[in-house]
Amino acid sequence: MEEAGGGGGEVRLCGAAMAVGVGSFHDPVEIQGLAHYLEHMLFMGSHRYPEENAYDAFLSQHGGYSNAMTECEYTVYHFEVPPASFTGALDIFAQFFIDPLMRPEASARELEAIESEFNLSRSSDSTRWTQLMCHTCHASHPYARFAWGNLASLRDAPQAAGLDINAEMRRFYSQHYRAPNMKLVLLGMEDLDTLEDILVRAFAGVRGSSSLPPSLPPSLPPSPLQGLPPPMDESNALGWLFRIVPIRDLHELHLTWPLPSLLSQYRSKPWEYLGHLLGHEGPGSILAALKARGEATAIVAGVSHEGYDSSTGLALFTLTVTLTEAGVRAWEEIVGVVYAYLGAIRRAGWQRWVYEELAAIARMQYTYQEEVETGELVEHLAVGLLPMYGLERTEFLEAPFLLRDWRPEWLEAILVALSDPTRCRVDVASSRFGRAGAWEAGPSAQVPEKAGEGEAGVIEGIPVETEPRFGVHFTRERLAPPLLQGWKDIFNRAATGDALPGNYPALFLPQPNPFIATDLTVKALPLPSEGSNPPSPSSLPPSAPPTHAPESLLPPAVLCLHPGSPFDLTSETLAEALHRLHTASPGLVPALARIRASLPPASHSSYPTLLPPPSPPRPFHALHLWHLQDHTFRTPRSCIYLKFATPHAYASARQEVMTELFVRLVKESLNEVTYLASVAELHYGLKATELGLELTFHGLSDKLLRLVDLVLRRLLVREGGSEGGKEDPLFPSSCAGLSSSPQAVRFAAQKEALLRVYANGNMKPSRHARNLRLGVLKEKMWQCEELEREARSLTLEAVAAFAPRLLEALQVDGLYQGNCDRADAQALESLLLSLLQLAGTRPLSPAAYPSNRIAVLPPGHNLLLAAESVNAGERNSALEAYWQLGPDTIERRVVVQMLEKLMEEPLYDTLRTKEQLGYSVSCGLRMTNGILGLAVKIQSERYEPEHLHARLEAFLQSFHASMSTLPPSVYARQLVALAQNKLQRDASLNEEAGRYWAEIVDRRFQFDVGPLEARQLLSVSLAQVLALFEESVGVNAEKARHAAVYVTGRACRARRGVREGREKESFARSGKATEGEGGKEAVEGTQTPTQAPAETPSSDGSVVKPQKKPGSLLLSAKVRRLAQISERVGGPMAVDAPSGGGHGREGGTEPEFYPNLT
Repeated sequence: MEEAGGGGGEVRLCGAAMAVGVGSFHDPVEIQGLAHYLEHMLFMGSHRYPEENAYDAFLSQHGGYSNAMTECEYTVYHFEVPPASFTGALDIFAQFFIDPLMRPEASARELEAIESEFNLSRSSDSTRWTQLMCHTCHASHPYARFAWGNLASLRDAPQAAGLDINAEMRRFYSQHYRAPNMKLVLLGMEDLDTLEDILVRAFAGVRGSSSLPPSLPPSLPPSPLQGLPPPMDESNALGWLFRIVPIRDLHELHLTWPLPSLLSQYRSKPWEYLGHLLGHEGPGSILAALKARGEATAIVAGVSHEGYDSSTGLALFTLTVTLTEAGVRAWEEIVGVVYAYLGAIRRAGWQRWVYEELAAIARMQYTYQEEVETGELVEHLAVGLLPMYGLERTEFLEAPFLLRDWRPEWLEAILVALSDPTRCRVDVASSRFGRAGAWEAGPSAQVPEKAGEGEAGVIEGIPVETEPRFGVHFTRERLAPPLLQGWKDIFNRAATGDALPGNYPALFLPQPNPFIATDLTVKALPLPSEGSNPPSPSSLPPSAPPTHAPESLLPPAVLCLHPGSPFDLTSETLAEALHRLHTASPGLVPALARIRASLPPASHSSYPTLLPPPSPPRPFHALHLWHLQDHTFRTPRSCIYLKFATPHAYASARQEVMTELFVRLVKESLNEVTYLASVAELHYGLKATELGLELTFHGLSDKLLRLVDLVLRRLLVREGGSEGGKEDPLFPSSCAGLSSSPQAVRFAAQKEALLRVYANGNMKPSRHARNLRLGVLKEKMWQCEELEREARSLTLEAVAAFAPRLLEALQVDGLYQGNCDRADAQALESLLLSLLQLAGTRPLSPAAYPSNRIAVLPPGHNLLLAAESVNAGERNSALEAYWQLGPDTIERRVVVQMLEKLMEEPLYDTLRTKEQLGYSVSCGLRMTNGILGLAVKIQSERYEPEHLHARLEAFLQSFHASMSTLPPSVYARQLVALAQNKLQRDASLNEEAGRYWAEIVDRRFQFDVGPLEARQLLSVSLAQVLALFEESVGVNAEKARHAAVYVTGRACRARRGVREGREKESFARSGKATEGEGGKEAVEGTQTPTQAPAETPSSDGSVVKPQKKPGSLLLSAKVRRLAQISERVGGPMAVDAPSGGGHGREGGTEPEFYPNLT
């Protein structure tokens, strides 16, 4: 075992990780998934801590977090926790590896969790493709093992083989969970000697820890891949074509080449060079050529770090192209383009400058990397210590970034493999072949369509196969020798410079990257004058908030102390000192009067402030720019956030779609340049929101403003037009030749991609439930079906006409933070003003500011909404229960947070661990446009939402009883843990700037919200939390504003034997107000699933604009028993999703909304 510690330095959280050199490749053939099963069981108690939830409960009560992962050749466990609880958590954690219980009754229950996790993963197309790869490998190879495990592999198969699964699990644990096969990392505030003492005390009982003299090498189990031939060759995969039926609406081409293991080449990383060139997106690249033809929208290439792709036995070099429908038909030519580019690489020779450019970027990434979360850090370090990676101890921290060993011979070896089409596996996954859900209902004998042939072509004589674990439908066939030879000829011709066929584009290597930073200077901080205010972000309007931090915002050193307990509440100051205030007063006592005295005189916090207005006054008064020079992290990085508020972005479903398409066209037109910036650690984002457009820029500060200028100029300033001149890169200057213009080709590809986003938007039941809930709440929220209908009818001309209106009047808010001084902020302001003036943009008047109101749910009612899953083969169902708790205030917020803190662990332990309702069970605070709420989410493969809701109500009753009798010491421990988390320092500049930006966008300006909330927690008693629960959340809450959303998996319902064709109640979401609040709840009527509705049925089982029928929707009496619900509604229910944001009108009744709060 080895430990890593911080001598004298501070950490935000302490943590530990244990990596064990055993994974799914080690599974016995008869018990596949055993390594994953064992990982689950180690959480289920030990002889020293026998309670099944002892570990989770301890971490929850002390503000910690844990996770674990089973990979192909290792399993890793980690946790993070505040320093005061580190040794306690570590002792429980150590027992995983010393004396776990693995009780048979717990094992049987946890098998259900494994089954639920497996079924949750069945809807992931990437996971299904990985499993198909495994299934088509040689059956005797470890790659062909079923890593996930399920009831069939972990219960039925062992029983059939006469094996005792619990005995086999213990044997597996004894064989692999030994000290020589483990690597442990501790990260704490103590010095290394103290950490070593802590380690020895906790882990001395690990088997094998003292059985070998230090002079002998550790005895490790042999690698399961040792001495084995490759899992795929010409007999089963290479030179073969696999056509795959996906779950989602997608089109992807995967090319896979097996290579020898590359783990030993971590200093040179030859795959990075080739992956960089093949996955490049600039001029002359594969993607640029395919985009110009309207055949692709994205590409990625290289060797990933996942266990299947990078193992001790081999590496898989994969190139994936996201195709358009035209690309699916032309997949053979697209593969030819890939081989033509490989030939261009051969012809250009090995360019050392390309490698050195990548190496320079990697060095900057390593030198100026931002801090990561404690759990992520210790996990990474523990895995890096495993012998399989062979890392030198002096290099293992920087090993992921190393590019210091120029090895052209390795590049040559990889290129030789990639340039041989007979060594390539080709997979085409496309919804043109059908959708998996429909196939599970009864697939035909053949794939319905052959890529590359006509729209209605079929593949005759090729049987459809089904992968047995995930049910993936696919066909396979050997690629025809003439096709393989044709690709090889294309490579050879490109490599020698001979002319390619006329339909092949010009391909060439990229030019040097102009965005690579050359000035990495960290700018000096301004010297504070005597009596000056503390530094903080700054903006430019005259009506700026205070530019200093008032005393009420000073970070508290100690907030409270519970006498007689070891828990006191502390905060780290900028002076990186820890201060404690002790008091003998009884109870949780405020320390506000003595907080300031506990701080050193020079201690302060940095807050955003507005820059003073320029002289003369700016012509664009609706520009508010905040600035803060970094005083904390001191790296050459900066962040810029911009919000362009416009009332036209989400004014209707059609305008939302046009805004989304406009954003996509802007990003697409910039991609060849912004891709270069992203390679050089300069990143940007552009997205549409309810309030308008939001842009983010972050990275090395040297050339960040250059990127900002480039993006803003394309976004705001239209070129071309009736006066002629340069053609607009977004829209053609005339309609002549529109269908074949470059803009039209890009528009068609982006429209198709957006249609797929909408088609897939509700594919996951949990996301579907969330979208339905937000559709009820948000004034401007349209369901995917509405957006998809609008998108289908949109044209390039319509979006081109809309774009000027979108940007004609704006309010601009911004934050510039990081390695930037006042002059940089003023340069950004000048740039914004000049571009807004050039674009002819007017300041947005306050009256025209976009609305984003939230509907008021009726008190004392349970609003029930339901729909069937979009995917006909979906086995999982989802419940989302939501309680609306009113406008956000800091006083109300911390009470809700405390309720969440008390509820989260018992909810998980009861409903997930003990009752095994499903793999995914969680609760959390929801902040929806300034309105507080609490949500519980459950996703289950075993039960329908009605049962999940019933069990949730039963839990809420038992939770109320347990909370009513909660000992004060337990409550104090939970409160302190929550407050300690709020007092943790930001891990990175991005995290800090993102937090400040949220305060600016929401108009709260609580720049030190963590300490403010921690201070407010001083006044939160258990009685207050109980009162909130009893009034607004509990089963008997008289004033609860509650909504429950059911999404039932269609395959789940079919398995339950529910009769088809039962009448559905339509639970519309039209009206929001109740009598006494401005109107009566508006109700839409019922409709059987076989009736033709007024409009087309949506793909998720809901009905658009159904016929009205009185008395069906909102149950006027509170719903208490789910059996009554089931009886009353008579089966599955459908959700109406009318246009206009879902807020319909019934007899002139207006829904009630909270006022705009952001």
